Amino acid sequence: AGGRRMAAPSLYGREAMAFFDELKKADGGNSKCVDCGTNTPLWASLSYGTYFCLECSGVHRNLGVHISFVRSLNMDSWSSEQQARMRAGGNTAFREYMRGCGMPEALQSGGGAYVGRESQAEGAIREKYHTTSAAAYKSWLADRARG
Repeated sequence: AGGRRMAAPSLYGREAMAFFDELKKADGGNSKCVDCGTNTPLWASLSYGTYFCLECSGVHRNLGVHISFVRSLNMDSWSSEQQARMRAGGNTAFREYMRGCGMPEALQSGGGAYVGRESQAEGAIREKYHTTSAAAYKSWLADRARG
């Protein structure tokens, strides 16, 4: 009791999953991978406040942390600031923002152009998150999470 007030606690494991279950109840879009539609995503991009499957998490990791900072819902701890960012985001908010910017539906759901040995989904993810719209959303989300 040094007189300092502690911030909201970090969440990990079961407590983190309970937090994310609440966010799924608030936004049904969080129950499917934002990039390919797979059920029950267990990974998230702190950068975008979105949820995705294991396969898409690997693509996000390959984008680099400057584009998409990837976290496991149940294997990483989540600080109060990170919780606020995820609360401010969500798959539905991201998809609606991107749709409003004219992002083609095919690109949002794993279609789009791809090069070389990349799968179509990998190419779509890479293309989508390297747009000015994605960068603008990331900034908008950061401001929204700060209040």
